[in-house]
Amino acid sequence: GRQARISLPYHSDGRWYATVVGPASEDRKGHIKHAVLSFAVRDIQQIWRALLLPENFRISLITRDNLVWIESPFSAERIGSAVNGPIGRGSPAAAGVGGDQGVNREVTGIARWHALRDLDLTLAVTVKEAAITAIWWERFFTPFVTAVTAIFGFAAAIVLVGISIAHEAAYREESLTALSESEARFRDMADAASDWFWEMGPDLRFTYVADRAREVSGIDVNTFLGRGLTELEGVVDRDGIAGNGYNDMLAHRPFRDITIAHHGNEGVDRWLRINGKPVFDKDRCFMGYRGTGTDITAARRAEERSATAQSRFTRAIENSSEGLALYDRDDRLVVCNHKFREYLFPGLEGAIRRGSSYRDLVVLFARSGRSPEAAKNPKAWAAAWMRSRASQAESVFRLADGRWLRHQDYRSPEGDLISIYSDITQFKEREAELLRLGEENKRLAAALTATEAGVIISDPRQRDNPVVFVNRAFTKITGYSAREVLGRNSRFLRGPKTDRGDLERMRHAMRQRTPIRVDLYSYRKDGSTFWNRLMVNPVFGEHGEVEYFVGIQEDVTQQKQAEQELRDTKEMAELANRTKSEFLAVMSHELRTPLNAIIGFSDILRSEVFGMIGSDRYRGYAEDIHDSGVHLLELINDILDLSKAEAGKIELNEDIVDIPTIAERCFAMIRQRAEEANVRVKMDVPAVLPTVRADERRLKQILINLLTNAVKFTPAERTVLLTAEELDSGLRVSVIDQGIGIAEEDIPRVLQPFGQVNSVLTRHSEGTGLGLPLTKHLADLHGAAFEITSEVGKGTTVSIVIPPERVLARHAA
Repeated sequence: GRQARISLPYHSDGRWYATVVGPASEDRKGHIKHAVLSFAVRDIQQIWRALLLPENFRISLITRDNLVWIESPFSAERIGSAVNGPIGRGSPAAAGVGGDQGVNREVTGIARWHALRDLDLTLAVTVKEAAITAIWWERFFTPFVTAVTAIFGFAAAIVLVGISIAHEAAYREESLTALSESEARFRDMADAASDWFWEMGPDLRFTYVADRAREVSGIDVNTFLGRGLTELEGVVDRDGIAGNGYNDMLAHRPFRDITIAHHGNEGVDRWLRINGKPVFDKDRCFMGYRGTGTDITAARRAEERSATAQSRFTRAIENSSEGLALYDRDDRLVVCNHKFREYLFPGLEGAIRRGSSYRDLVVLFARSGRSPEAAKNPKAWAAAWMRSRASQAESVFRLADGRWLRHQDYRSPEGDLISIYSDITQFKEREAELLRLGEENKRLAAALTATEAGVIISDPRQRDNPVVFVNRAFTKITGYSAREVLGRNSRFLRGPKTDRGDLERMRHAMRQRTPIRVDLYSYRKDGSTFWNRLMVNPVFGEHGEVEYFVGIQEDVTQQKQAEQELRDTKEMAELANRTKSEFLAVMSHELRTPLNAIIGFSDILRSEVFGMIGSDRYRGYAEDIHDSGVHLLELINDILDLSKAEAGKIELNEDIVDIPTIAERCFAMIRQRAEEANVRVKMDVPAVLPTVRADERRLKQILINLLTNAVKFTPAERTVLLTAEELDSGLRVSVIDQGIGIAEEDIPRVLQPFGQVNSVLTRHSEGTGLGLPLTKHLADLHGAAFEITSEVGKGTTVSIVIPPERVLARHAA
């Protein structure tokens, strides 16, 4: 509640004690905080006895509800009794309990009281009128009579010492005034100081805290009263109360700088520091502590800010990509980062200590072998370094591992020395690269000047992609000087006859940032024309953007004229070839009609369809006529097929074809001719192979031509073999013979129409040399590869490889 309460006395260790609980403060939420005070009852009497009160005085503690807690002389029966009645108009009730202080001298007696605001109690002292009279007689009247008597006896003495007394009184008055002024000065200084005073009892609980604590730190003093350090409400043990100072307190020794942190209702921390001195009575019994307290919040926060700044500074140094070292004004190392140790003293980190001198570190580096230059003469190198440092000149040196370092010393306004070591290896490499590029540019410039090809460079980053460089060959080819070209777009070389499609192709390639080669019909300054073969290449920068377009141009007018002549010649040859093919086709068609009649009539004659001829010789002539006609018809058919093939008039009638079946039929058709030539023929074709998409008649024609040639050019008693196999690259069909063979240099000749290789067997064999060229044409129409391998005297292998896209699926036998 909001009223004070006091407990009944309780006896402990031979003394009577009591505890008072009263409202102390109220927080923002309306919660009331209470103060608790325990005291010895006799202490109240001792306080008033010190004021020389008479023996029959009465002490009372009066609550708000007018209850008397105790009266003195001490009597246990009076504890907690009600007020018997008013002492008089000067009583606490009449004067208004709760006033600060009052005195009333009425008939009944004299009362003096004092309001205990924090405890909501009133402390009253009363003296009855009779006791006052006795006191007056005892303390004033009797001494007065004695004094009057003594005056007459000591009048002379009084006169003699009057002056002395007057001087003494004046001295005392001056002393009292000085004491009062001293107390005022002390009070003013205490109010102006940031420190405040406090007291503790023997139980190490606060019994007094000056209001100055609230003014300085804003902390309610009731937070301390009746509590020890470790019991304080809202106190956080941040720095460890139970430290050395606290141990001194427990041992009743003077202590200093016990730091405590207080956490207020608004979450604001306050740091307090207290110093104390033990108090002992005349018997050396410990009575408690007196001391001062200081609010060190500002200092602590300044320390935290300083520590934070120091931490940030340290992190900044450690995270720097440069080696940093800080020396004081005496050139002693204060701090350095890991880059400093890594650059200059790898493996010697233990030798780098705070307080090391600048010169010692320079000598240590010179002797460490980290610098090849310093290792030659460490003493001279260190001396040169110190001279350079005195002039604050920048130095660059190379380490043994190939890295380059730049060093610079700076003096701060405070006199500190800052040494910075930067890794400039990439810069030095870039510098060397630039020097190399400079030399290379000189060589390129000389080459561009000496070359006969025109060079033109434009800058697409500028408006209208202007020309920024041309070489001498360009001016020689076009007739324009460099001054007339620079800053203009290269379109001045174009004219009415320049092909717009070629120009668009070039512009599209430049937009796509891809190289292009184009032949442009261009114009010189004098109006003459030439063919300009232009190679345009983009030049990219570091970030992928096009910085330049470089064009290499060449006058190819004569080459173009030669190409045109070649095209004209080719067209004339192709026209002649087509004319030949058409002529052969027409002639072959015209020859077939009489040949068919010759073959038919000769077949009738040799077969004696209408009766006996009569002479065997006529029958033999008829046989010869028939064979010659059939041979001539086959020749005409080959010529006609070859002419159609060259003219591109053969069309394939494609179907699903089974290779083993085709091979079997072709093998059967050639067997009789082989027997007549006494040549062995064999077939090694699997019964199951994938089917293919092809023209069956043309595929038969290919195999028959190959088998016929093989039998024709294979001597008697030797073998011709037909094989087929499936490959990853398709399906291969081969005809292998043991014939006369073909020299490697003659293979291209036998593939030409009417091309034959002179040999004894060739001259005695029928044929016009059309079989292999026609077979190759038919294979090409199917997209099949045509392969010939041969060795003179050992035989020839001719293969066709049907591509995978024509191979379909396996066909069951």
